Amino acid sequence: MKILVFGASSSRESINRAFARHAAYRLHSEVPSGLEIEELDLNDYEMPIYSIDREREMGIPRAARHFFEQVGAADGLRVEPKLPGASMWDQRYSKPHAAYGTEPNSFLRAVAGRIPPGPVLVIAAGEGRNAVFLAERGHPVTAMDQSEVALEHAAALAANRGVQLETVVADLADFDFGESRWSGVVSVWAHVPVSLRKRVHAVCVRALEPGGAFILEAYAPAHLDRPGKGGPPVAELLFEAETVRRELKGLDFELCQESNRVVSEGRDHQGPSATTQILAFRPTTQEVS
Repeated sequence: MKILVFGASSSRESINRAFARHAAYRLHSEVPSGLEIEELDLNDYEMPIYSIDREREMGIPRAARHFFEQVGAADGLRVEPKLPGASMWDQRYSKPHAAYGTEPNSFLRAVAGRIPPGPVLVIAAGEGRNAVFLAERGHPVTAMDQSEVALEHAAALAANRGVQLETVVADLADFDFGESRWSGVVSVWAHVPVSLRKRVHAVCVRALEPGGAFILEAYAPAHLDRPGKGGPPVAELLFEAETVRRELKGLDFELCQESNRVVSEGRDHQGPSATTQILAFRPTTQEVS
């Protein structure tokens, strides 16, 4: 059987293309052998906007005929009607705290004492395990995520632990981080397309108060060669420590490293992994441009 997979975008940084590769990976790893999977690149099929007048004058473009032949030769076509955004994460969190557990990320636990007193923002907070941990340390914490289901679980976890937690359902592309607002910003396993990641890191720098801490852990590209389970199996969504250093221009770095370590977080993050770890601070004596 032949399955055709493609992302409906020609951008090299497209999240559609990243998730098309992810779909191909999942098909390869989860279905019986004997399946042939072909990924198409829409850049190979550039053609003009459809016009009946153009078709009458010049016929159907060769690229369109070739694309039609490719689709016709496939036994199956994987179609994503919309980006796998909040609905995908709502499904991931359908069983409370099964995906990543209730204990905080171990890197965050190790460096949390470096966050100055004051309000903390946790982006891509999921079911709140990291946000609740920081609230237990005495910080006023805002947990932001695009999944309403996840944040309902976060609120329940906070109530069970006897701490206050503000939750905000939002998309990172639209969220207002504010200016000089947070004593700490925490980003754990926030994997997004390159263009959005660059924007988020730039606004995080400005959102920190002078002396505020930025803490990050994410999967590094080397993770694709490791046996651990976790993170998107798409190189475009992973990043190295030096890449983050460049994107967080204006911060002072206490830690900027890649680590080979065993991750044990619930159902979906397990085993030997390669990660990027950051602990950085906004300077207290100068403005960030």
